[in-house]
Amino acid sequence: MDYCIFRFNKIKSRSMMKQVYDHHFRFAEPVNVDKEYEALNDHRVTPDGDYISRFHERLNELEYYKDHNFRKNGVMAYDVLFAYSPSAAGKIDLEKWKQDNVDWLNETFGKENVLGVVYHYDEAGYTEASTIHGHAAVIPVDDNGKVNASYYTGDKAKVSELQDRYAEVMKAHGLERGIEQSLSRHDTPKRFYAKLEDAVYGMPMPDRTPGESAEKYVERVKDAWRTERAAHVREIRDKNREIVEIRSDHRSETEKDRVIRSLRGKMEKYREADRELIREFGSRQEAVQLAKTMKLLNEGIENHPDTEKANRIANDVIQLISWSEKERRKKEREKDQEIADVRK
Repeated sequence: MDYCIFRFNKIKSRSMMKQVYDHHFRFAEPVNVDKEYEALNDHRVTPDGDYISRFHERLNELEYYKDHNFRKNGVMAYDVLFAYSPSAAGKIDLEKWKQDNVDWLNETFGKENVLGVVYHYDEAGYTEASTIHGHAAVIPVDDNGKVNASYYTGDKAKVSELQDRYAEVMKAHGLERGIEQSLSRHDTPKRFYAKLEDAVYGMPMPDRTPGESAEKYVERVKDAWRTERAAHVREIRDKNREIVEIRSDHRSETEKDRVIRSLRGKMEKYREADRELIREFGSRQEAVQLAKTMKLLNEGIENHPDTEKANRIANDVIQLISWSEKERRKKEREKDQEIADVRK
């Protein structure tokens, strides 16, 4: 089954707004960007200036803020992600999908409140047959002309309604509603599984196709891993090549050293990303096995005929995850304290 993906985060500070803008328009380069494809990125809506300046311009346009100040720590905007499951790659009309996302934002939030929309093709592992994803930043202005996130996402029911409306538009592309966004303070098994995918692959994990054997599915999962790893290796190799070229040209020694240090710093970031993944999951095989286990758990909770039993297990899993998180944070604090005591 092919799924649509709609996620959002609340932007509540100028620094976060800047980070979102820099990520959307590549003023800050993520470690998994493939420069070969960056020129393909599609900037559908581009603000005059940056998100921060456009946000304040919009406040000045709203009648409510002529005699009211924007609430401190209020939600300034949503950082929105649009995507679809890898199984839908090559099946949908990308141009229509991209424009339908923009039209839905305009209709839902108001065209004047959409700060920017960009589609990224330059993530590691991209090919012409693979998926892309879109980012948007929107100001949540209510019917009274006030920036009011609660109007759209004040509780679980409103979040669900928003996702339902988006999923309805995506039906035209053969995409079903994906994972619901939860306001729970603890991760559900679904969200834990989605986070695991991002940590292991940097992209959604392939869906298992009907009738596909477990062995073939695991092989496809491994291929997804190899694609992501290959992008890291390719980037490191390219940086090494640049260093060799710089050493052979006629730049001053000072300039050479400066550029070489910069390139080495970028290479170390890629290596650290690989080391962090291994530290978290132990090995490639363990990460793949964990991802497979969590996918089976997710499918069991969703499809088990005894829904009461499935819900009970889901709640137990949530409690176990919560306990594990608390224990991990406790151990980290104890370790930090031990280090601090040694330094005294």
